Amino acid sequence: MGQEALRPMEPAFALSFFHDNFVELMGLLQSEKENKQQLMADISHDLKTPLTVIRGYSQALRDGRVPASKQGAYLSVISERAVSASLLLDDLFAYSKMEHPAYQVAKERVNVLETVRQVAAAFAIEAEKEGFKLELDAPDIVAEALVDVRLLNRALSNLFDNAIKHCEGEGLVRIECCVANDFITIMIANTGRGIPPELKGRIFDPFVTGDAARTTGKGTGLGLAITRTCVELNGGNIYVASHSPEPFSTTFVCQFPVAR
Repeated sequence: MGQEALRPMEPAFALSFFHDNFVELMGLLQSEKENKQQLMADISHDLKTPLTVIRGYSQALRDGRVPASKQGAYLSVISERAVSASLLLDDLFAYSKMEHPAYQVAKERVNVLETVRQVAAAFAIEAEKEGFKLELDAPDIVAEALVDVRLLNRALSNLFDNAIKHCEGEGLVRIECCVANDFITIMIANTGRGIPPELKGRIFDPFVTGDAARTTGKGTGLGLAITRTCVELNGGNIYVASHSPEPFSTTFVCQFPVAR
């Protein structure tokens, strides 16, 4: 039986085997190349808009073509677009850093539910400023997971911020936590129009965002990609629920295994 296993492949079969694997490898490399090209195109697109506005407005101010009564408004727009470009670069740096194979994760035992309560408390103020209500249902128990607390905080902050920014309708964001089947589950739901069907399958990919988010400056297109990376580096998983209970339109579900 051992001799049979070591017998060389027939020439025709060997040629077909290596051809198929070579074609598959070339396909993967081409796909990776296309993904990188698309990423660069998206970065260029999202940086070009604010920088074009900054250039145009600053030149108009420099050339004295802006009435004194409108100069303050022009400067405000320049400042807003500069912040937008800076946020994009910050997110791009964070995403690139976390995607690098050498990125170090410092895991420790963390009470996830307590962290959820702390982050939610900060965002409750933001929700109130936007005229929305934030509800939190997190049992007052110790539920620990082995995570990098920096990544956990960033993931939760991104999810809560995303829920508030895209909240509409009844203006309600609900965060609900439970511990079952050796998993800590965090659900973040909000009211509004929800995620367009054509984006649902790609919502965690970099630079995937609705046109409204881009034009209003409500997203860099990297927030959810960073969130997924943070969650997965912490050994968890994240997805969008197929259905949300009334009155909610979108529910993100994030899970971490309980530390033993």
